[in-house]
Amino acid sequence: MIAAASLVLLLPSALPQEPETAPDPRLQALEASVRRILPRIEELRGWKYREPVAVGIQTREEFRESARRMFEKEIGGAEHFRKVQESWRLAGLIPDGLDLYEAILGLLEAAVGGFYDPDTRTFYMIEGLEEGAMADIIMAHELTHALDDQYFGLRSLQEPVKRWTDPSFGVSAVIEGSATAVMNQYLLEGPSRGWLQMGEEDLEKMLEEQEAQLTLLEEYPPWLILSLNLPYIAGNAFLVRTDQALLAASRVPSEEDLRGAFAAPPLSSEQVLHPSLYWEKDRRDDPVDVRLPDFSASLGEDWSLLHEDVLGELACAVLTNEALQDGEPPDITGASGFTTPAAAGWDGDRIQVYRRVDGARVGVWALVWDTARDREEFATAVEEILWLSNPFLREWSQAEDVVVLYLADAAGKEALPALRRAVEDSRPGWR
Repeated sequence: MIAAASLVLLLPSALPQEPETAPDPRLQALEASVRRILPRIEELRGWKYREPVAVGIQTREEFRESARRMFEKEIGGAEHFRKVQESWRLAGLIPDGLDLYEAILGLLEAAVGGFYDPDTRTFYMIEGLEEGAMADIIMAHELTHALDDQYFGLRSLQEPVKRWTDPSFGVSAVIEGSATAVMNQYLLEGPSRGWLQMGEEDLEKMLEEQEAQLTLLEEYPPWLILSLNLPYIAGNAFLVRTDQALLAASRVPSEEDLRGAFAAPPLSSEQVLHPSLYWEKDRRDDPVDVRLPDFSASLGEDWSLLHEDVLGELACAVLTNEALQDGEPPDITGASGFTTPAAAGWDGDRIQVYRRVDGARVGVWALVWDTARDREEFATAVEEILWLSNPFLREWSQAEDVVVLYLADAAGKEALPALRRAVEDSRPGWR
């Protein structure tokens, strides 16, 4: 199941409900299913729930509204996504003209079968999915979120990074990877334990779900699909210390590693995609904090800084994957890996987008690499792939361990010389 990862992990606050005059039999049945599943989660994880988990049902329309309300409360709603949209658009991660906010809401509405709300500590199932093996699988995942929340406080983990693309991916990978690990255990052990029986109707539902997922792969940009989906798959692999997602599906993370990852989540998609760069002390590679100053004054009084972000190795991998750039759908199984040689060796980045009062946009994306060889590999990909695929890439430069991309729409091109001079003058103070 695809659900939001780096942008929305755990969706809150159901719409206010009118008091029921009589018990809802659907809700009563779901509550009974949850009571049946909870002890199984405890057995698989080895931890006890500290308090009951409340249960609710939402329609897909209600879920979409809940997501909208959460975005408004947590990060400023549509206004925040308009800024993110400009960074991702200029970087070449999403197509020009895509309404990012509505695209994410649509993707969530189509893909999510259930969700856990840490604000109300309530598990919600999407209406119509309350019964059968698929319901049990969804509950195994979402009720693990409830268990983890009682031990680690999931909102507190998200709060420091919720506005940053790449750092939030690391937190998402731990949260979703943990729940995926229990879900995989449930799938593997459920039949032999008598927990999970897959009838003909269940198999039909699974095939329908697979077809729906394939449709989503075709309808949405690869960057959206991967950034929202990989915290589940790559996050599970990360927690069992491998970069082989298929192998990880049959492994169980240790309690020590789970507690360690929740206490100090990975700081980047690089550490998730290459687990040894997080787990092995002698190879630990925390990202460089690239600090670009505000260049508005150098651009002129009509310019202001609109947005800045850290995009990470995963963004570089999407942009340097020739198959994705040629329109092929992303591989979300992990069979072919989630990164590219040109993206590996990423060590930190910062993208900034500036806006002129008339709507013109310019941007700078500074990327730092582990070695000169890593920098050269990415620079080659810039020349051979990005230069052809991204119409907003106007100039670029490289030196030592740094590559700088200069981005602009048609109206902003004239400001690039001033931006380039300011960036070059500022370089000694980036770190």
